Amino acid sequence: STYALTYFGKVNLSIVMAALLLVYTDWNMYYVGFVASGFFAAYSIGQFLNGQISERFNPYVYITVGLCLSGLANMFMGFLGGFLVALIVLETMDGFFQSMNWSSIVRANAELQAEGQSRNKSSTILGTSYQFGSSVTYLVSAFSVATWGWQVALYVVSSFLTFTQPAVNRPQLIM
Repeated sequence: STYALTYFGKVNLSIVMAALLLVYTDWNMYYVGFVASGFFAAYSIGQFLNGQISERFNPYVYITVGLCLSGLANMFMGFLGGFLVALIVLETMDGFFQSMNWSSIVRANAELQAEGQSRNKSSTILGTSYQFGSSVTYLVSAFSVATWGWQVALYVVSSFLTFTQPAVNRPQLIM
């Protein structure tokens, strides 16, 4: 599910932040709180705004744009993550870009699944996909940080978000 993919941009920083705290010894949990608060605030406001805005656009295009922009924000965090202000700004932007996806994904699911039984099955998959997405993200991010470092972990996440996109046109669902 595309919703599972969005978790690469949502939860990856919790793994990367531990590595950043080891590398930048003058940082502390207070700074981590600023970064996380920026994401939370932008995601919360963005859910409301993007829920309204996305009704006017093709949901597949809106999802693709949100994931690509989130991927770019994560890529730039890999380059600029050592600068706290840049990290806060980019993670805040990532929160907003991530908020572009949920309402569009739910809408796309409803449009694809006109029949009740098929809609129930796909909604169940959608509703549980966050568990899969979070788990895979934690594993991939932790492996990347341990093997190549925190910057590469952000680049790996960026490539997942940017290059594994849903079809921009309406896909055909086989169930």
